Amino acid sequence: LLPPPPVSARLLPSRDHGRTWDSLELGDESLRAVHFAGRTGVAVGNRGQAFVSRDGGDSWQQVERFTSEHLFDVVERDGLWVTTGARGALFRSRSPAGSWQAWSPEGLDLSYHNRLLATAEGVVLIGQQLGLLRDDALHIWPGEHEQ
Repeated sequence: LLPPPPVSARLLPSRDHGRTWDSLELGDESLRAVHFAGRTGVAVGNRGQAFVSRDGGDSWQQVERFTSEHLFDVVERDGLWVTTGARGALFRSRSPAGSWQAWSPEGLDLSYHNRLLATAEGVVLIGQQLGLLRDDALHIWPGEHEQ
C-alpha cells in the first residue's frame, strides 16, 4: 500500500474569466481563503500558512508563520489586513508580506471565527461570536452577550 498523497495548498487561477484554469501549488497545507485589494492578494490556510501576491496573483511569496492555528479568512479594509481562525486567532497587518500582530480586543473569546466582512463601519467578525472590529475594539452585537 502507498501512503496517501500529501495535502498541498493549491490555487486555481484563471486569466480568461473562468474558461480555462491553471493549478498553482503553494506550501504543504490546505488554503482556506484568498482576498485581493487591488493587485495585492493574501491567501491563508491551515497551521497559520499565509502567502502574499503583489502582482495580481501571478507570483506568491510565503509569509513567515506568525501562528500555528488554522486561519479561515482574510480581508482588507482601509489598508489594514485582518485574518482570523481557530481558538480566537485574530491578527492584523498594514504590510501583509511583513509582520502580522496578534490582536486581542476586549471581549474576544477563544472560539472559532470563520468569516470576516469589511464594511463601511469596520470589519464584521463572524463565528461563535458576532461583532464589529473597529478602533482597536470588538463591539459585540446586542443579543450576543446573553448566549
